[in-house]
Amino acid sequence: MGNTFEEAVEMLEDGMEVTLVCEGYDYDIAPADGWVGGDGMDGYISLVLGNRVYDDAEHVLRESINFLSRDGAEVEIEF
Repeated sequence: MGNTFEEAVEMLEDGMEVTLVCEGYDYDIAPADGWVGGDGMDGYISLVLGNRVYDDAEHVLRESINFLSRDGAEVEIEF
Protein backbone atom coordinates (compact mmCIF):
# COMPACT_ATOMS: atom_id res chain seq x y z
CA MET A 1 0.00 0.00 0.00
CA GLY A 2 1.38 3.41 -0.96
CA ASN A 3 1.54 6.55 1.08
CA THR A 4 -1.62 8.64 1.03
CA PHE A 5 -2.12 12.20 -0.14
CA GLU A 6 -3.19 13.25 3.35
CA GLU A 7 -0.06 11.75 4.92
CA ALA A 8 2.10 13.59 2.38
CA VAL A 9 0.40 16.92 3.18
CA GLU A 10 1.04 16.33 6.90
CA MET A 11 4.69 15.50 6.21
CA LEU A 12 5.16 18.72 4.27
CA GLU A 13 3.42 20.76 6.96
CA ASP A 14 5.75 19.17 9.54
CA GLY A 15 8.78 20.40 7.57
CA MET A 16 9.70 17.16 5.84
CA GLU A 17 10.32 16.39 2.17
CA VAL A 18 8.01 14.34 -0.05
CA THR A 19 9.05 12.67 -3.30
CA LEU A 20 6.79 11.95 -6.25
CA VAL A 21 7.86 9.08 -8.49
CA CYS A 22 6.60 9.03 -12.07
CA GLU A 23 7.85 6.93 -14.96
CA GLY A 24 11.15 6.20 -13.24
CA TYR A 25 11.93 9.80 -12.25
CA ASP A 26 11.88 11.39 -8.79
CA TYR A 27 10.50 14.87 -8.10
CA ASP A 28 10.96 16.43 -4.67
CA ILE A 29 8.58 18.76 -2.87
CA ALA A 30 9.95 20.38 0.27
CA PRO A 31 9.70 23.43 2.47
CA ALA A 32 11.17 26.43 0.62
CA ASP A 33 13.92 27.00 3.17
CA GLY A 34 15.38 23.60 2.23
CA TRP A 35 16.15 24.73 -1.33
CA VAL A 36 19.10 26.81 -2.52
CA GLY A 37 17.99 30.44 -2.40
CA GLY A 38 15.02 29.64 -0.19
CA ASP A 39 16.64 30.59 3.10
CA GLY A 40 14.13 32.28 5.37
CA MET A 41 11.20 31.75 2.98
CA ASP A 42 7.87 30.30 4.08
CA GLY A 43 6.01 27.90 1.81
CA TYR A 44 6.91 24.97 -0.42
CA ILE A 45 8.80 24.40 -3.65
CA SER A 46 8.09 21.57 -6.09
CA LEU A 47 10.84 20.46 -8.45
CA VAL A 48 8.29 19.57 -11.10
CA LEU A 49 6.57 22.98 -10.97
CA GLY A 50 9.73 25.06 -11.14
CA ASN A 51 11.32 27.74 -9.03
CA ARG A 52 8.21 29.15 -7.39
CA VAL A 53 7.11 29.21 -3.75
CA TYR A 54 3.62 27.94 -2.94
CA ASP A 55 1.91 28.90 0.33
CA ASP A 56 -0.19 25.76 0.80
CA ALA A 57 1.16 22.20 1.11
CA GLU A 58 -2.04 20.62 -0.20
CA HIS A 59 -2.12 22.92 -3.23
CA VAL A 60 1.51 22.35 -4.26
CA LEU A 61 1.16 18.59 -3.85
CA ARG A 62 -2.09 18.43 -5.82
CA GLU A 63 -0.74 20.64 -8.64
CA SER A 64 2.44 18.57 -8.86
CA ILE A 65 0.51 15.29 -9.09
CA ASN A 66 -1.89 16.76 -11.66
CA PHE A 67 1.02 17.97 -13.79
CA LEU A 68 2.79 14.61 -13.74
CA SER A 69 -0.36 12.55 -14.37
CA ARG A 70 -1.84 14.76 -17.11
CA ASP A 71 -1.07 12.16 -19.79
CA GLY A 72 -2.34 9.25 -17.70
CA ALA A 73 0.97 8.45 -15.99
CA GLU A 74 0.82 6.91 -12.54
CA VAL A 75 2.32 8.93 -9.69
CA GLU A 76 3.53 7.36 -6.45
CA ILE A 77 4.14 9.34 -3.25
CA GLU A 78 7.23 8.46 -1.20
CA PHE A 79 8.71 9.81 2.02
